[in-house]
Amino acid sequence: LCLFSTLLISGVVVAALVHIALEDLSSCADVHAIAPGLTSLTLLGQMTNVVYSFSGQWMYFELMDIMAEPDHFPRTFTIVGPFLVGTYLV
Repeated sequence: LCLFSTLLISGVVVAALVHIALEDLSSCADVHAIAPGLTSLTLLGQMTNVVYSFSGQWMYFELMDIMAEPDHFPRTFTIVGPFLVGTYLV
């Protein structure tokens, strides 16, 4: 499963890079590697959004580690999944 996820992520990144490389950029007057006017506060805010969106993922592994019966993980996932979605929406 980990190998599949790695290959899937790598494939998506390569496909996106190929699409960007083949795109006609002649209509773009200004292309910047870093957005003009980017402040350190804006950068910090965007980085915290990324950290926040992945912060709950560790919970699944912790639950699987302490479970007496790891085969019950799908049931645990159906209980914890909606809870995490609810906390993200709050």
